[in-house]
Amino acid sequence: MTLTRQLAVGALTALVLVGLPSRPTEESQAPGPAAKDPRVEMLARHSTLADVFLDWEAAHLARGGDRQVTVRLGSSQRLTDHSSSQGKAGGTVTLDLLGGTVRAELTGLSEPLDLWLVDNRPGGGRSALPEPGDRRVRLGRLAPAPPGTAATLDRELGPDFFDRFDVDLAVATVAGEPPFIEAPLFGGRGYFERLHTRLRKAGDRQRSRLLEALTPLTPTRILGDAAAMLSPRPAEAQPPNPLVASGLMSQQVADGADLFFRETFDGNGRTCGTCHRVTTNLGIDADLIASLPLDDPLFVAERPAEEGGVPGLEIPELLRGFELILENVDGLEDPRNKLTMRGVPHIQSMITSIEPPANDGRAALARTGWSGDGAPMTGELRFFALGAIRQHFPRTLARVEGQDFRFPTDEELDALEAYMLSVGRLVNTRITSMIFEDPRAALGREVFLTTGKCFECHVNLGAFNAFGGNRNFETGIERIPHPARAVVDFPPDGGFGTDPVDDDGDGIPDRFGDGTFNTPPLVEAADTAPFFHNNLFPTLEEAVAFYDSEEFNASPGADFVGGIDITEEEIEGLTAFLRVVNAAFNLEIAVQRITAAQALRPAELVAVRAGETGGPPAGQGPEEIGRTLLRLAAIELVDAVEVLTEGDLHPDAVALALDATLRVELALAARAPRERDELLLQATELLEDARLSMGQGLAFLLGEGNLAF
Repeated sequence: MTLTRQLAVGALTALVLVGLPSRPTEESQAPGPAAKDPRVEMLARHSTLADVFLDWEAAHLARGGDRQVTVRLGSSQRLTDHSSSQGKAGGTVTLDLLGGTVRAELTGLSEPLDLWLVDNRPGGGRSALPEPGDRRVRLGRLAPAPPGTAATLDRELGPDFFDRFDVDLAVATVAGEPPFIEAPLFGGRGYFERLHTRLRKAGDRQRSRLLEALTPLTPTRILGDAAAMLSPRPAEAQPPNPLVASGLMSQQVADGADLFFRETFDGNGRTCGTCHRVTTNLGIDADLIASLPLDDPLFVAERPAEEGGVPGLEIPELLRGFELILENVDGLEDPRNKLTMRGVPHIQSMITSIEPPANDGRAALARTGWSGDGAPMTGELRFFALGAIRQHFPRTLARVEGQDFRFPTDEELDALEAYMLSVGRLVNTRITSMIFEDPRAALGREVFLTTGKCFECHVNLGAFNAFGGNRNFETGIERIPHPARAVVDFPPDGGFGTDPVDDDGDGIPDRFGDGTFNTPPLVEAADTAPFFHNNLFPTLEEAVAFYDSEEFNASPGADFVGGIDITEEEIEGLTAFLRVVNAAFNLEIAVQRITAAQALRPAELVAVRAGETGGPPAGQGPEEIGRTLLRLAAIELVDAVEVLTEGDLHPDAVALALDATLRVELALAARAPRERDELLLQATELLEDARLSMGQGLAFLLGEGNLAF
């Protein structure tokens, strides 16, 4: 991180801490004055999480819709200290929500388990996990089946049963026990699936109203009838989030972002944004860590317990020296010894990267986290926050729910998932349509598609392999000595799963898992160093060169692609290719943020929309949020400049980006709105010229979550 970027990040701190205002009511979504605003029209193509949902819903209906709902069950050991013999157990519960039938198939059982469905009750002090007072139905008992077969259970509940019972969880408990948190196996449903069922039950008349929470206000609704805009609103209406009131972000995404960046869940002061900083591409890096004050929640493990610290939550030398976070991914029964050390993955473009291969028989439903099983139970993104909060947010290592932290509610998990699905890119861009002006980048694209064999695991620079879905691989990365172990030794990382592995034959497990790790998307790679799950390589060039190494070519991952043999020139080309694509991505996010800052509605219109004559609270109005978006855009431009400069690429694009950055800074200082808008228009034109100077086909469909902070 350069001094320029450090100053830009520092300038953001006050505004980011101010936060976004609370949600508006339904009445706050009245249409605005009749006019045409091309900036809102342009941004509308980026705010498409609702469109992504509708595409998903069409595919879901083609697969049977609510007549064929599959809930995967997996281990809950990241949620509890429960020592269960069911560590290898798992399976599926298939629901016909229209016909009222249930079929369960579980394998690996070592003792009988009771199977339950749970309908969580809302209310204060409740969570998304099963608790006393939740509605529940016991489906029956499953006994262990012979090896290679599944224990099965079938129930007829009646065609109207699921009209009055919402399935939030499927839970397998020790025989005779209720379905509370100490159960060995859990499973649940993702946000889109839950939303589809809610919309189906609501019927066509209410469907459009329910979809509004996921849909940014359209230009027509924003810029419609002035009389409706000025009609009185209830006095109790809440001050609006200007991004929502201006049609730039859906309410559900805004709610999720507010939780992500500001909710501590009654813990030690950390939030999701503590490790996933918007100023560092929703991750962290060494320069950021070095710039943080000692009382930052990231360093809570360095303070004594009497001062609110949690000693043992991290290994400070590895956090500060190698950006490594302590994880107990294989169970919390011995958190100081049974651990792994991992980098913080960025969370951009996850909607393009977490679907598993159709032919993958392993338990994880979604590929989350470095090992592809980062979320409790079966990997679903919806439940990732449950494990993260218990792991990273507690006041003490006892991790007692209700004392050390609280678990999120169903509504909070839905909102968090909506936000995380809306960040970065919403779809992959075809690299076969990309044309590069720099010959090294052009060579890199050809190597990517041919001798480099990169496309076999990263189709279109994404995370899907050539057969579809995100597949885990054992690449040999753990065989390379890690310099961090010379500072503080730590166990090998076993990757996916929790099976014990005894590498040295002394009868004591050295690691847990099958040695495989998750495939990340590559569009975002160049400015999200360091690389791999253990932050082993600090530069993009080193990370690419690893795939020509002896360690990789002796690995099962190399067997999958038939080995890789690339020259230094080809490695240089690949890194140039990745740098140019990433720089174009940065430029487009910058334009998205600049345009959003211009399109924010004036404070008096936002106030009328919510029925609040005083407008949003101080520091949370359109002007303040617009200025923060401009500063975030400037940081994105600094990223693009650094990515290109480090590769000695496109000095013309660098000059244009620097010129645009200057104009953004001048716009921040301008007092006259007309002068500010003219400077920002010039900046966006310069950035479009910069992108075009690097090639063609370098455009991305961006999510509205990029506007959150």
